[in-house]
This record gives sequence, structure tokens and C-alpha cells, in this order.
Amino acid sequence: MQHEGRRIKSRHLVFVVRPNGLDAPRFGHTVSRKVGNAVVRNQVKRWLREAMRRTVEPSALPPVDVVIIARPAAAKAGFAVLFDEVSSVVAGLTESEGATAFRFGETA
Repeated sequence: MQHEGRRIKSRHLVFVVRPNGLDAPRFGHTVSRKVGNAVVRNQVKRWLREAMRRTVEPSALPPVDVVIIARPAAAKAGFAVLFDEVSSVVAGLTESEGATAFRFGETA
């Protein structure tokens, strides 16, 4: 998955997006040991899950797989910053032109 699809990079996160051939979008996240110890990694994972929960309306998204990879700077960013980054990328996915561009791997 990470070698395919389109990469969208932000300051604290990397999003890998590719079509999944299903009827609904799927989401996942990765937080490596480079981000911090177990406590820090779990905090970042909780922030990402909450940001996705508040942002994503599955019926409004195209059928894509989205993997969110946390960069080491995500540990010090805080929830508000990560939420803004997640919501801006998800907004790009929900726009009709953006959804078509993501689906076919073109630049939006």
C-alpha cells in the first residue's frame, strides 16, 4: 500500500491515498518508534483516531484507502494541529474534483 497510491505530505503527517475498489473508504494509521516511547505513540494514535472520528463522513468520501503516517514532529504538535491537517486532507477527498483526482492519481 505505501509504495502505491498518492502521497500527501504535511508538516506532521504523511497521507497515502489510493482507490480500494470497494464501496466505502478505509482508514489506517502508523506511528513508529521514531515518534517517541509507547506512551507518546499511544497519545498520537488517540489524537489521530479522534481527528478521523470528528472529520470523516464515510458517505461523502470516495472509495479509497487512506493510511496516515505520523512523523516524529507529530508528538509535539498537539491535537489541534493534527486535527487541522487531517481535516484539510479529508476536505480535499470529499470535493468532487478532488475525489476524481485522488481516484486516478492525478494532481488536484
